[in-house]
Amino acid sequence: MERTLVGIVLAVLVLATAVAFFSLNGNEEASAIGPTPTKIANDGPLGGVIDILVWSGTEATGLFHCISKTDHESSTDQIKSATQCYSDTPGFSSSPNDPDSWDDLVGGPDNPDLRIPGELADQIPGPPVPPPYTLAAPTKGYGLYYPSGDAACALNIAGQGPTDPCTIQTFCFTDQNAVLGPNLIWVLYMGDPLDTGAAGQTAGDGKTQGVIDIYYNQANSTCKALMPKGTVSSAANDTTFWLTTDKAGTPGTSAPWRVANPHGSSNPTLDFDGDGCTDQNELDKTSVAKCGDDPFNPSDSFDSSTVDLSGTYDSLARVVPADCSDPQDCINTLVGGAFGRCRAYLDHDTSDDSVSWRFYCLRDTPTVEINPEAFPGLTGDGFAGGPPPGPESSPGNGLFAFGDVNSSHAEFTGTFNRVTNEISLSGCWEDVDGEDPLGNIYLNGILDANQRPSTFNAHYMQSLSNCQNGTPSTPATVEDIFLVKQPGGAARDNDQDGVPDSQELQDDPVCGQRDPFNPFDYYDVSIPRDGIIDLTNDIFDVIQHYAPTGTEPQYDVNFDRPPTMVGGAGHWNRGSPDGFIDLSNDILGVIQQYNPDGC
Repeated sequence: MERTLVGIVLAVLVLATAVAFFSLNGNEEASAIGPTPTKIANDGPLGGVIDILVWSGTEATGLFHCISKTDHESSTDQIKSATQCYSDTPGFSSSPNDPDSWDDLVGGPDNPDLRIPGELADQIPGPPVPPPYTLAAPTKGYGLYYPSGDAACALNIAGQGPTDPCTIQTFCFTDQNAVLGPNLIWVLYMGDPLDTGAAGQTAGDGKTQGVIDIYYNQANSTCKALMPKGTVSSAANDTTFWLTTDKAGTPGTSAPWRVANPHGSSNPTLDFDGDGCTDQNELDKTSVAKCGDDPFNPSDSFDSSTVDLSGTYDSLARVVPADCSDPQDCINTLVGGAFGRCRAYLDHDTSDDSVSWRFYCLRDTPTVEINPEAFPGLTGDGFAGGPPPGPESSPGNGLFAFGDVNSSHAEFTGTFNRVTNEISLSGCWEDVDGEDPLGNIYLNGILDANQRPSTFNAHYMQSLSNCQNGTPSTPATVEDIFLVKQPGGAARDNDQDGVPDSQELQDDPVCGQRDPFNPFDYYDVSIPRDGIIDLTNDIFDVIQHYAPTGTEPQYDVNFDRPPTMVGGAGHWNRGSPDGFIDLSNDILGVIQQYNPDGC
């Protein structure tokens, strides 16, 4: 069954041959969602890098934090921005497109100690909680500067006079989730952007006040037009702006958290994440070759001569975007798209720049079953955010279906080019179970090592020999691939089951051949996870929580496992808890996985 589950190239590609490939969060360079960017001369006084803090009620409670590069044309007062945002709100992922948005399922409300330390929202003003770092590319915003004021600004911004200067910009954030999306639109009202001391503001403190109107559940056509439909979903979110650097890169009066950033940058005002590329370079469409596109992420820009790319990566491919069948009633007419999410470990041998890439993927589409052997009929919802694909698989637990791993994970090999900063990879995705409509698939392509959108070629319906030998016989289909290196290297354990992703993707049956999305395929139940399965902390604890009916007071979902999945190989191949802690599945299951030496 694994072959029908895994794959950036999904069976639903058959449905998408005429569909343009889209990027994430409004990346206009590779997206059909959003208007064609207007080329403007950046010769106006507003050009530069701006920090944005979105708050509600008090500035001491941060909800979102953004870094934005703005271009301003003086003759027309047009404004164009490239913005990277993270949520700092409990209950929301730092990015709806990020696979880690479902990792709270590992701990849940009853076991907060099982969540990844340091990766929770704190609502403290300043930089939000990443890692994990987002897969989203910068979002484009468009608008105008009103040097003599505007009625809409005066209406929306407290203390704003009718002649006080202001700006209005509109942003479309694509690929949200079934709760907020498929898309949401921000309309941003910024008062006195030059900090000259208009009504309600203090000149010279570097701060400009404003508000954001947020419109949820926007159709793709609405986002393309940047004209929100319906009523404001979240009005008058108070917002503070700091013009951190001007268009020439000269530091301004920066936000207070810029003076001591977590990455140790020598000049955090210019280079917040300390990766050697200024924020302005990272958000610029014509960025220098060594720079990525996320000013929060220190791993997407580097010195090619010394870099080691080894590490754990998240990646995503969007084949068909989610949308609404009726743009006038998006809430009740949501239509899921088709996505592929992967976790990968890249091994980079710096002595000869050879690389290998092991990965495991989940498909998310309402038209294709996730795991037809173990969970017949269950499909994803076709939205980029949220938990693993599939509706609830266990009554009352709110947990989800996972795929089974019944063979070695796919492994691609290639090289890293230090001149172009590109990773070439190729390999064969075998149809292990003979169930995939696209058969064996040979893939080859180039990944951007700076973690910008890349393309891959997929050759479908290959004979096994052609696939394994790299001699495909059919034309290729181009895919857009997005990947982001996450912190922690080989030790990162995204699903918090006690086994690092790098080991789950290997062939060792004690710790490998597992699903790096599945927190239930390794029976380490200690709190916090210690990576070992021993008598004292694991086997005895499962016995103490013995609950064969699931109604016993000692029942705890952390100690629960279901039967081994149909089609799965190995006693570890399990999905979500089944609501009972019994002898055959749980007590014998944890004994079978006895591993006091750990992974």
